[in-house]
Amino acid sequence: MASILPSQYCNGDAYGHRYQSRHARLRTKEIERSEGSRLASGRYCTSTVSRRIVRGVVCQFGLMFVPDKDRAFREMRRVLVNGGVLAFNVWDRMNANPWGIIAHETVGEFFPENPPQFFKAPCGFSDIDVLRGLLTASGFDTVTIQAVRKECYSQTAKSLAIGLIEGAPILAEIQERGGSSRPIVDAVTTALAKTGGENPYRSTMQAIVVMARAKE
Repeated sequence: MASILPSQYCNGDAYGHRYQSRHARLRTKEIERSEGSRLASGRYCTSTVSRRIVRGVVCQFGLMFVPDKDRAFREMRRVLVNGGVLAFNVWDRMNANPWGIIAHETVGEFFPENPPQFFKAPCGFSDIDVLRGLLTASGFDTVTIQAVRKECYSQTAKSLAIGLIEGAPILAEIQERGGSSRPIVDAVTTALAKTGGENPYRSTMQAIVVMARAKE
């Protein structure tokens, strides 16, 4: 994404470096050398970037987890030059993402008295009116919001189930309730395979893609 943005800076989530692959880090440096862009990471709500020097802010599947979304949008506006671009995406509602509703409901069956709620977070920031209102109130205009559906593909249903359960914060919720991930992974695998096949798994996934400009 950085390679096509006309940005001097890209200001992202501070978690990026922690999970960035070696390939991604090398690619970032290649872009900086060849195209003169500077890519910088920063926290959503307390960026150290100076006021109004950034030409582009990009965030992929992160804003759903920010507790103070209003503050995050205001901070992004603070660092953007007038006319600067904000581009981000979030997952659409759970009903538009079969993997989400399957995982959420299957995990809940193991803990009927106190079902884990993690999957409501990634799929819980998709209300278009709310998004538009937050952006407008934070000093953005020329807002475009669209739902984008893509194929959800995994080599196996089990590999997707492992990622959803053991590669996500819901694992902590399961362990807090005294549960084991293995039987839950097996159950999610079975449920996914019923709708998308076992080897490979194919379904759909849907995101909300947003573009906005910092008001002049």
